[in-house]
Amino acid sequence: MNHAPSDEEMRALLASRPAIAIVGASSRPDRPSHGVMNVLLDAGYDVTPVNPNESVVLGRTAYPDLRALPTPIDLVDVFRRPEHVPGIARQAVAVGARALWTQLGVISEEGARIAREGGLFVVMNHCTAIEHERLIGRAFPSPSDAVGLCETCRHARLVQTPRSRFWMCERAATDASFDKYPRLPRLACRGFEPKS
Repeated sequence: MNHAPSDEEMRALLASRPAIAIVGASSRPDRPSHGVMNVLLDAGYDVTPVNPNESVVLGRTAYPDLRALPTPIDLVDVFRRPEHVPGIARQAVAVGARALWTQLGVISEEGARIAREGGLFVVMNHCTAIEHERLIGRAFPSPSDAVGLCETCRHARLVQTPRSRFWMCERAATDASFDKYPRLPRLACRGFEPKS
């Protein structure tokens, strides 16, 4: 079975800035889950640790399992041995997650089948932190930042106003070769469109 969705599919998932639950998150700095969670938090993702043996990881309250989470999550990132993945997949389906993602070396055909049959997007044997860096390449903006990710260049965010929408990426904001008022609509890097 193919465990590698296309780069475009993984980029779209990560660019949607999913709320992530890390199953097997650890407060021990020497554990891979700790490092990955730290990278994802720094990148701007909302990350919740899931581990019955932890109370707090990197300042975030930890929960014993996915069913105990107080808010919905989109992506379940698994740092557990393959034999635990089917049970985690069942929980992910039950709580309405959109995706099941297992870390490097964690492959479970049964878990993948359960998740897919439950309508989840599945990525196995990939690291979320590595793929974020490879496919997105920068931290997401803070909520007050009008410059973020766009559909085309992956480095801008739409800013909606009552009568229009505007988008501009960091590159467009700092590169003098970009027109201040480009011909419209320009569907990359910088643009403006009136709402119809």
